[in-house]
Amino acid sequence: MLLVLVGLALGLMLSGGSTQSEVEIRQQRAEIALLAKELLPLEGPLQRVTSIWKRTWPLIDEGLRSPLSGAVLREISSAAAAAQVLETPSFVALQKELFGPPRRIAGLYSSFLTLSRQGWSHVVAAADEMSGRPSAASRFAEENAGLYVESIYQASFDLGLLGERVLHTYEHLGGEPEFGSALTEREVASIAGTFSPGVVELLPNDWRQLEERAQARSHR
Repeated sequence: MLLVLVGLALGLMLSGGSTQSEVEIRQQRAEIALLAKELLPLEGPLQRVTSIWKRTWPLIDEGLRSPLSGAVLREISSAAAAAQVLETPSFVALQKELFGPPRRIAGLYSSFLTLSRQGWSHVVAAADEMSGRPSAASRFAEENAGLYVESIYQASFDLGLLGERVLHTYEHLGGEPEFGSALTEREVASIAGTFSPGVVELLPNDWRQLEERAQARSHR
């Protein structure tokens, strides 16, 4: 699959004139086409994972509070497991080799993966610590849970920006008349619809409230 995508990218890069600005534009078209083709098959898995997170989010959006029931612990564990099985597309590893907007878009997805995986993993660890006997460690976990919750929200926020960035870059680089079958308007519209705040962002979010509670607990 990757070889096919690279072939499409090379085709876009080699077509047309040869001035420096044209070369840069063709390179960006090639890279955004490569990136978008890898995002498309992630739409279904991402929507399934997001549905799990949205179900769990109301249980943690204001931080973690003792005592935590077995049902809450199971929901958190399920959400964390979903984060760990998210696929890492090849453009994440190629991020530093990309140019301009495609590099920034790849950075958003990379940030999403890192923050969501680490955030949910830390929330699970904090919840497990809080489910035991009260101790200095369990108090520390409760006081700092808001930081982990905020990183999960930030992950969803970053991902929600991605679709608009792909659409804007695609249109800026000429849209379907320039991309042809390498990347169609329909494909870009699908990406813009899936990787959008309304689909992936976790709401409500009030970082100030989490911070105030953490400060209050630390002064007990």
